[in-house]
Amino acid sequence: MLEDELREMFRARVHTPPATEDPAGVAISQGEGRISRRRTLIGTVSVLLFVALLGGVASIRAVWGPPAGADQALTFDAYFGRDEQTPSPAPPESLPIIAMPVDVHVGTALWTTDGRQLKLPGVNEVVEVVRVPDGWLYSDDFRLHLLTLGGQLIPIVASNLSAWTVSNDGSQVATVADDTVLALKTPTGTQKARTTVPNGARAVAFDGARVVLSRSDRGSDSWSGESASYREAWDAKLVVVYGGRGGDAVGLYQQGSDVCLVDLRTQPEGWQVTTILGCGDLPATAAKAGYGMSRAARSPDGRWLAVPSPTGVHLVDLQASRVAAAGGLGGPPVVAHTCLSLPDAPAVWSDADTVLTISTANGVIACGTDGGRASVQLPGGVSDGWALVRRYGVG
Repeated sequence: MLEDELREMFRARVHTPPATEDPAGVAISQGEGRISRRRTLIGTVSVLLFVALLGGVASIRAVWGPPAGADQALTFDAYFGRDEQTPSPAPPESLPIIAMPVDVHVGTALWTTDGRQLKLPGVNEVVEVVRVPDGWLYSDDFRLHLLTLGGQLIPIVASNLSAWTVSNDGSQVATVADDTVLALKTPTGTQKARTTVPNGARAVAFDGARVVLSRSDRGSDSWSGESASYREAWDAKLVVVYGGRGGDAVGLYQQGSDVCLVDLRTQPEGWQVTTILGCGDLPATAAKAGYGMSRAARSPDGRWLAVPSPTGVHLVDLQASRVAAAGGLGGPPVVAHTCLSLPDAPAVWSDADTVLTISTANGVIACGTDGGRASVQLPGGVSDGWALVRRYGVG
Protein backbone atom coordinates (compact mmCIF):
# COMPACT_ATOMS: atom_id res chain seq x y z
CA MET A 1 0.00 0.00 0.00
CA LEU A 2 1.12 3.56 -0.67
CA GLU A 3 0.54 4.61 2.97
CA ASP A 4 2.68 1.72 4.43
CA GLU A 5 5.54 2.48 2.01
CA LEU A 6 5.54 6.15 3.05
CA ARG A 7 5.64 5.25 6.76
CA GLU A 8 8.59 2.88 6.21
CA MET A 9 10.44 5.59 4.30
CA PHE A 10 10.05 8.11 7.12
CA ARG A 11 11.03 5.55 9.82
CA ALA A 12 14.31 4.93 8.00
CA ARG A 13 15.08 8.67 7.95
CA VAL A 14 14.37 9.53 11.66
CA HIS A 15 16.05 8.19 14.88
CA THR A 16 13.35 8.99 17.33
CA PRO A 17 9.80 7.77 17.47
CA PRO A 18 7.25 10.14 16.02
CA ALA A 19 5.79 12.55 18.51
CA THR A 20 2.47 14.33 18.11
CA GLU A 21 3.15 15.05 14.38
CA ASP A 22 3.23 12.15 11.92
CA PRO A 23 5.28 13.15 8.84
CA ALA A 24 3.90 10.31 6.78
CA GLY A 25 0.39 11.30 7.72
CA VAL A 26 1.11 14.88 6.79
CA ALA A 27 2.47 13.82 3.37
CA ILE A 28 -0.50 11.56 2.83
CA SER A 29 -2.89 14.35 3.84
CA GLN A 30 -1.15 16.80 1.53
CA GLY A 31 -1.30 14.31 -1.36
CA GLU A 32 -4.98 13.67 -0.72
CA GLY A 33 -5.57 17.45 -0.57
CA ARG A 34 -3.88 17.98 -3.90
CA ILE A 35 -5.96 15.19 -5.45
CA SER A 36 -9.11 16.71 -3.99
CA ARG A 37 -8.25 20.19 -5.27
CA ARG A 38 -7.42 18.77 -8.71
CA ARG A 39 -10.80 17.04 -8.81
CA THR A 40 -12.49 20.26 -7.72
CA LEU A 41 -10.65 22.24 -10.43
CA ILE A 42 -11.53 19.68 -13.11
CA GLY A 43 -15.15 19.79 -12.03
CA THR A 44 -15.19 23.59 -12.13
CA VAL A 45 -13.62 23.69 -15.60
CA SER A 46 -16.15 21.13 -16.82
CA VAL A 47 -19.00 23.27 -15.57
CA LEU A 48 -17.53 26.37 -17.22
CA LEU A 49 -17.06 24.52 -20.50
CA PHE A 50 -20.63 23.27 -20.35
CA VAL A 51 -21.90 26.80 -19.74
CA ALA A 52 -19.79 28.10 -22.60
CA LEU A 53 -21.14 25.35 -24.84
CA LEU A 54 -24.69 26.35 -23.96
CA GLY A 55 -23.81 29.95 -24.73
CA GLY A 56 -22.31 28.93 -28.08
CA VAL A 57 -25.41 26.94 -28.97
CA ALA A 58 -27.52 29.95 -28.10
CA SER A 59 -25.33 32.17 -30.26
CA ILE A 60 -25.50 29.74 -33.19
CA ARG A 61 -29.26 29.50 -32.78
CA ALA A 62 -29.46 33.28 -32.84
CA VAL A 63 -27.62 33.36 -36.21
CA TRP A 64 -29.06 30.30 -37.96
CA GLY A 65 -32.50 30.05 -36.49
CA PRO A 66 -35.58 32.00 -37.57
CA PRO A 67 -36.10 35.33 -35.82
CA ALA A 68 -38.46 35.42 -32.88
CA GLY A 69 -42.08 35.43 -33.90
CA ALA A 70 -41.31 34.25 -37.43
CA ASP A 71 -42.38 30.99 -39.01
CA GLN A 72 -39.91 28.29 -39.92
CA ALA A 73 -39.35 29.46 -43.48
CA LEU A 74 -35.69 29.58 -44.54
CA THR A 75 -34.81 33.18 -45.23
CA PHE A 76 -31.59 35.10 -45.86
CA ASP A 77 -31.76 36.65 -42.39
CA ALA A 78 -32.45 33.26 -40.80
CA TYR A 79 -29.33 31.79 -42.36
CA PHE A 80 -26.91 34.67 -42.13
CA GLY A 81 -28.39 37.06 -39.58
CA ARG A 82 -29.29 40.68 -40.20
CA ASP A 83 -26.19 42.80 -40.80
CA GLU A 84 -26.91 46.02 -38.98
CA GLN A 85 -23.70 47.51 -40.36
CA THR A 86 -24.74 47.18 -44.02
CA PRO A 87 -24.84 50.70 -45.46
CA SER A 88 -27.90 51.97 -47.28
CA PRO A 89 -27.80 51.91 -51.11
CA ALA A 90 -25.52 54.50 -52.65
CA PRO A 91 -27.28 57.70 -53.69
CA PRO A 92 -27.66 58.44 -57.40
CA GLU A 93 -24.43 59.49 -59.06
CA SER A 94 -24.14 63.18 -59.85
CA LEU A 95 -24.36 63.31 -63.63
CA PRO A 96 -25.38 65.92 -66.17
CA ILE A 97 -29.04 65.56 -67.18
CA ILE A 98 -30.12 65.44 -70.81
CA ALA A 99 -33.51 65.19 -72.52
CA MET A 100 -34.70 61.79 -73.74
CA PRO A 101 -33.16 61.36 -77.24
CA VAL A 102 -35.46 58.47 -78.28
CA ASP A 103 -39.20 57.86 -78.08
CA VAL A 104 -40.75 56.03 -75.11
CA HIS A 105 -43.86 53.87 -75.01
CA VAL A 106 -46.04 52.36 -72.31
CA GLY A 107 -48.42 49.88 -73.89
CA THR A 108 -50.22 51.73 -76.67
CA ALA A 109 -49.20 55.18 -75.36
CA LEU A 110 -46.23 56.80 -77.13
CA TRP A 111 -44.16 59.80 -76.03
CA THR A 112 -42.08 61.28 -78.85
CA THR A 113 -38.86 63.26 -78.72
CA ASP A 114 -40.65 66.34 -80.11
CA GLY A 115 -42.96 66.44 -77.08
CA ARG A 116 -46.09 64.74 -78.43
CA GLN A 117 -48.09 61.99 -76.75
CA LEU A 118 -49.70 59.66 -79.29
CA LYS A 119 -51.93 56.61 -79.26
CA LEU A 120 -50.88 53.49 -81.20
CA PRO A 121 -54.23 52.39 -82.66
CA GLY A 122 -55.45 49.06 -83.99
CA VAL A 123 -54.11 46.85 -81.20
CA ASN A 124 -54.96 46.18 -77.56
CA GLU A 125 -51.34 45.69 -76.52
CA VAL A 126 -47.95 46.41 -78.02
CA VAL A 127 -45.09 43.93 -78.02
CA GLU A 128 -42.52 46.08 -79.80
CA VAL A 129 -42.23 49.53 -81.40
CA VAL A 130 -39.48 50.84 -83.69
CA ARG A 131 -39.00 54.28 -85.22
CA VAL A 132 -38.30 54.51 -88.95
CA PRO A 133 -38.25 57.54 -91.29
CA ASP A 134 -41.90 56.91 -92.26
CA GLY A 135 -43.18 56.78 -88.67
CA TRP A 136 -43.57 54.00 -86.10
CA LEU A 137 -43.82 50.29 -86.84
CA TYR A 138 -45.42 48.32 -84.02
CA SER A 139 -46.91 44.88 -83.42
CA ASP A 140 -48.91 42.80 -81.03
CA ASP A 141 -48.72 38.99 -81.14
CA PHE A 142 -50.04 38.62 -84.69
CA ARG A 143 -50.40 42.01 -86.47
CA LEU A 144 -48.01 44.67 -87.73
CA HIS A 145 -48.98 48.32 -88.30
CA LEU A 146 -47.38 51.60 -89.28
CA LEU A 147 -48.42 54.87 -87.70
CA THR A 148 -47.19 57.55 -90.09
CA LEU A 149 -45.73 60.87 -89.01
CA GLY A 150 -49.01 62.43 -90.13
CA GLY A 151 -51.10 60.11 -87.94
CA GLN A 152 -52.32 57.65 -90.61
CA LEU A 153 -52.70 53.98 -89.64
CA ILE A 154 -51.45 51.51 -92.29
CA PRO A 155 -51.81 47.71 -91.78
CA ILE A 156 -48.62 45.91 -92.89
CA VAL A 157 -49.58 42.36 -91.81
CA ALA A 158 -53.23 41.94 -90.89
CA SER A 159 -53.02 38.51 -89.23
CA ASN A 160 -50.89 35.46 -88.42
CA LEU A 161 -47.63 37.39 -88.03
CA SER A 162 -44.75 35.12 -86.93
CA ALA A 163 -41.76 37.49 -87.06
CA TRP A 164 -40.63 40.83 -88.46
CA THR A 165 -37.50 42.94 -88.66
CA VAL A 166 -36.33 46.26 -90.10
CA SER A 167 -33.31 47.13 -92.24
CA ASN A 168 -30.58 49.28 -90.70
CA ASP A 169 -31.63 52.34 -92.69
CA GLY A 170 -35.33 51.83 -91.92
CA SER A 171 -36.32 51.57 -95.59
CA GLN A 172 -37.34 47.89 -95.68
CA VAL A 173 -39.34 45.48 -93.55
CA ALA A 174 -39.14 41.69 -93.68
CA THR A 175 -42.11 39.74 -92.31
CA VAL A 176 -42.94 36.07 -91.84
CA ALA A 177 -46.67 35.31 -91.83
CA ASP A 178 -48.67 32.07 -91.84
CA ASP A 179 -45.49 30.35 -90.55
CA THR A 180 -43.79 30.06 -93.95
CA VAL A 181 -44.48 33.17 -96.08
CA LEU A 182 -41.48 35.53 -96.07
CA ALA A 183 -42.14 38.93 -97.65
CA LEU A 184 -40.02 42.00 -98.22
CA LYS A 185 -41.95 45.28 -98.00
CA THR A 186 -41.55 48.99 -97.61
CA PRO A 187 -42.59 50.38 -94.20
CA THR A 188 -45.75 51.71 -95.86
CA GLY A 189 -46.76 48.19 -96.89
CA THR A 190 -45.74 47.94 -100.56
CA GLN A 191 -44.59 44.38 -101.25
CA LYS A 192 -41.27 44.08 -103.12
CA ALA A 193 -40.61 40.33 -103.06
CA ARG A 194 -41.96 37.13 -101.57
CA THR A 195 -40.80 33.55 -101.02
CA THR A 196 -41.45 30.47 -98.92
CA VAL A 197 -39.27 29.42 -95.98
CA PRO A 198 -39.30 26.35 -93.72
CA ASN A 199 -41.64 26.30 -90.76
CA GLY A 200 -39.85 27.79 -87.77
CA ALA A 201 -37.63 30.17 -89.76
CA ARG A 202 -37.74 33.75 -88.48
CA ALA A 203 -36.68 37.02 -90.09
CA VAL A 204 -34.40 38.55 -87.43
CA ALA A 205 -32.13 41.14 -89.06
CA PHE A 206 -30.76 42.61 -92.27
CA ASP A 207 -27.24 42.43 -93.68
CA GLY A 208 -27.30 45.20 -96.23
CA ALA A 209 -30.24 44.27 -98.50
CA ARG A 210 -30.26 40.62 -97.44
CA VAL A 211 -32.71 39.24 -94.90
CA VAL A 212 -31.09 37.29 -92.06
CA LEU A 213 -33.00 34.18 -91.04
CA SER A 214 -32.70 32.22 -87.82
CA ARG A 215 -34.00 28.85 -86.79
CA SER A 216 -33.40 27.37 -83.35
CA ASP A 217 -32.25 23.98 -84.61
CA ARG A 218 -30.43 25.12 -87.77
CA GLY A 219 -28.45 28.30 -87.00
CA SER A 220 -28.41 31.15 -89.55
CA ASP A 221 -29.29 31.61 -93.21
CA SER A 222 -30.18 34.47 -95.56
CA TRP A 223 -32.39 35.46 -98.48
CA SER A 224 -31.32 37.99 -101.08
CA GLY A 225 -34.75 39.60 -101.11
CA GLU A 226 -34.82 39.63 -104.89
CA SER A 227 -37.18 37.78 -107.21
CA ALA A 228 -35.25 34.51 -106.82
CA SER A 229 -36.80 31.93 -104.53
CA TYR A 230 -35.19 31.17 -101.22
CA ARG A 231 -32.72 28.24 -101.19
CA GLU A 232 -31.70 26.73 -97.87
CA ALA A 233 -28.05 27.05 -96.86
CA TRP A 234 -28.16 26.96 -93.06
CA ASP A 235 -24.96 27.35 -91.04
CA ALA A 236 -25.51 25.66 -87.70
CA LYS A 237 -22.33 27.18 -86.20
CA LEU A 238 -23.31 30.77 -87.01
CA VAL A 239 -25.44 31.64 -83.99
CA VAL A 240 -26.19 35.35 -84.51
CA VAL A 241 -25.55 37.84 -87.33
CA TYR A 242 -25.22 41.60 -86.75
CA GLY A 243 -25.57 43.20 -90.17
CA GLY A 244 -24.13 46.44 -91.45
CA ARG A 245 -25.30 48.95 -94.02
CA GLY A 246 -22.66 47.90 -96.54
CA GLY A 247 -22.77 44.17 -95.94
CA ASP A 248 -19.86 44.29 -93.46
CA ALA A 249 -21.55 41.92 -91.04
CA VAL A 250 -20.13 40.53 -87.82
CA GLY A 251 -21.50 37.51 -86.02
CA LEU A 252 -21.18 35.00 -83.22
CA TYR A 253 -19.66 31.71 -84.32
CA GLN A 254 -19.54 28.46 -82.39
CA GLN A 255 -15.97 27.16 -82.50
CA GLY A 256 -15.72 23.95 -80.51
CA SER A 257 -16.77 24.76 -76.95
CA ASP A 258 -16.13 28.50 -77.45
CA VAL A 259 -18.29 31.25 -78.92
CA CYS A 260 -16.33 33.83 -80.89
CA LEU A 261 -17.09 37.25 -82.34
CA VAL A 262 -16.12 37.13 -86.01
CA ASP A 263 -16.03 39.21 -89.17
CA LEU A 264 -18.21 37.83 -91.96
CA ARG A 265 -17.91 38.08 -95.74
CA THR A 266 -21.12 37.79 -97.73
CA GLN A 267 -21.27 34.80 -100.08
CA PRO A 268 -23.88 33.99 -102.75
CA GLU A 269 -25.40 31.72 -100.13
CA GLY A 270 -24.65 32.60 -96.53
CA TRP A 271 -21.40 33.98 -95.10
CA GLN A 272 -17.75 33.10 -94.73
CA VAL A 273 -15.84 33.72 -91.49
CA THR A 274 -12.81 35.90 -92.26
CA THR A 275 -11.40 37.10 -88.92
CA ILE A 276 -11.87 35.96 -85.35
CA LEU A 277 -12.23 39.15 -83.29
CA GLY A 278 -12.22 37.46 -79.90
CA CYS A 279 -13.73 34.58 -77.93
CA GLY A 280 -14.75 34.03 -74.33
CA ASP A 281 -17.49 34.89 -71.86
CA LEU A 282 -18.73 38.08 -73.51
CA PRO A 283 -19.52 36.51 -76.91
CA ALA A 284 -21.11 33.59 -75.06
CA THR A 285 -23.33 36.04 -73.14
CA ALA A 286 -24.36 37.73 -76.40
CA ALA A 287 -25.12 34.35 -77.96
CA LYS A 288 -27.35 33.44 -75.04
CA ALA A 289 -29.37 36.65 -75.54
CA GLY A 290 -29.70 35.88 -79.26
CA TYR A 291 -32.22 38.23 -80.90
CA GLY A 292 -34.20 38.87 -77.70
CA MET A 293 -34.88 42.20 -75.99
CA SER A 294 -31.46 42.07 -74.28
CA ARG A 295 -29.66 41.37 -77.56
CA ALA A 296 -26.35 42.93 -78.47
CA ALA A 297 -26.85 45.97 -80.70
CA ARG A 298 -24.54 47.37 -83.34
CA SER A 299 -24.11 51.13 -83.59
CA PRO A 300 -25.59 52.91 -86.64
CA ASP A 301 -22.11 53.45 -88.13
CA GLY A 302 -21.12 49.82 -87.51
CA ARG A 303 -18.05 50.68 -85.37
CA TRP A 304 -19.37 49.43 -82.03
CA LEU A 305 -21.24 46.47 -80.59
CA ALA A 306 -23.08 47.11 -77.32
CA VAL A 307 -23.36 43.84 -75.38
CA PRO A 308 -25.68 43.68 -72.33
CA SER A 309 -24.51 41.41 -69.52
CA PRO A 310 -25.27 40.75 -65.83
CA THR A 311 -22.79 43.50 -64.85
CA GLY A 312 -23.41 46.19 -67.45
CA VAL A 313 -23.45 47.08 -71.14
CA HIS A 314 -20.01 46.53 -72.65
CA LEU A 315 -19.01 48.66 -75.66
CA VAL A 316 -16.92 46.45 -77.93
CA ASP A 317 -14.69 48.40 -80.30
CA LEU A 318 -14.84 46.31 -83.48
CA GLN A 319 -12.01 48.20 -85.20
CA ALA A 320 -9.70 47.84 -82.19
CA SER A 321 -10.63 44.15 -82.03
CA ARG A 322 -9.56 43.78 -85.70
CA VAL A 323 -6.22 45.47 -84.94
CA ALA A 324 -5.66 43.15 -81.98
CA ALA A 325 -6.55 40.11 -84.08
CA ALA A 326 -4.16 41.20 -86.86
CA GLY A 327 -1.39 41.48 -84.27
CA GLY A 328 -1.99 37.92 -83.13
CA LEU A 329 -2.86 38.99 -79.59
CA GLY A 330 -5.81 36.61 -79.24
CA GLY A 331 -8.05 36.87 -76.19
CA PRO A 332 -11.54 38.36 -75.91
CA PRO A 333 -12.92 41.22 -78.01
CA VAL A 334 -11.63 44.69 -77.10
CA VAL A 335 -14.03 46.41 -74.66
CA ALA A 336 -13.47 50.16 -74.65
CA HIS A 337 -15.99 51.04 -71.92
CA THR A 338 -18.55 49.40 -69.67
CA CYS A 339 -21.78 51.20 -68.86
CA LEU A 340 -23.01 50.01 -65.45
CA SER A 341 -26.62 48.90 -65.67
CA LEU A 342 -29.25 46.58 -64.34
CA PRO A 343 -28.50 42.93 -65.18
CA ASP A 344 -29.10 42.28 -68.90
CA ALA A 345 -30.70 45.71 -69.39
CA PRO A 346 -31.44 46.49 -73.06
CA ALA A 347 -29.02 48.60 -75.07
CA VAL A 348 -30.59 51.15 -77.44
CA TRP A 349 -28.48 53.40 -79.67
CA SER A 350 -29.69 56.99 -79.97
CA ASP A 351 -26.92 57.90 -82.44
CA ALA A 352 -23.58 56.52 -83.59
CA ASP A 353 -21.82 57.65 -80.41
CA THR A 354 -24.41 57.16 -77.65
CA VAL A 355 -26.12 54.08 -76.25
CA LEU A 356 -28.94 54.17 -73.70
CA THR A 357 -29.54 51.63 -70.97
CA ILE A 358 -31.06 51.41 -67.48
CA SER A 359 -28.89 51.82 -64.37
CA THR A 360 -29.57 50.86 -60.77
CA ALA A 361 -29.26 54.39 -59.36
CA ASN A 362 -29.92 56.86 -62.15
CA GLY A 363 -32.73 55.30 -64.18
CA VAL A 364 -32.08 55.74 -67.89
CA ILE A 365 -28.44 56.52 -68.53
CA ALA A 366 -26.66 57.60 -71.71
CA CYS A 367 -23.15 56.26 -72.26
CA GLY A 368 -20.85 57.68 -74.90
CA THR A 369 -18.27 55.78 -76.89
CA ASP A 370 -15.77 58.26 -75.44
CA GLY A 371 -16.56 57.12 -71.88
CA GLY A 372 -18.85 60.04 -71.02
CA ARG A 373 -22.13 59.48 -69.17
CA ALA A 374 -25.32 61.43 -68.53
CA SER A 375 -28.62 60.86 -66.78
CA VAL A 376 -31.63 60.86 -69.13
CA GLN A 377 -34.90 62.44 -68.06
CA LEU A 378 -38.11 60.59 -68.90
CA PRO A 379 -40.93 62.65 -70.43
CA GLY A 380 -43.54 63.94 -68.00
CA GLY A 381 -46.46 61.61 -67.41
CA VAL A 382 -44.66 58.38 -68.30
CA SER A 383 -45.89 55.60 -66.00
CA ASP A 384 -44.38 52.30 -64.93
CA GLY A 385 -43.83 49.69 -67.62
CA TRP A 386 -42.16 52.05 -70.10
CA ALA A 387 -39.78 50.88 -72.81
CA LEU A 388 -37.31 52.65 -75.07
CA VAL A 389 -38.05 52.73 -78.81
CA ARG A 390 -35.23 51.59 -81.11
CA ARG A 391 -34.47 53.78 -84.15
CA TYR A 392 -33.53 52.74 -87.68
CA GLY A 393 -32.52 55.33 -90.27
CA VAL A 394 -33.49 58.24 -88.03
CA GLY A 395 -30.75 60.67 -86.98
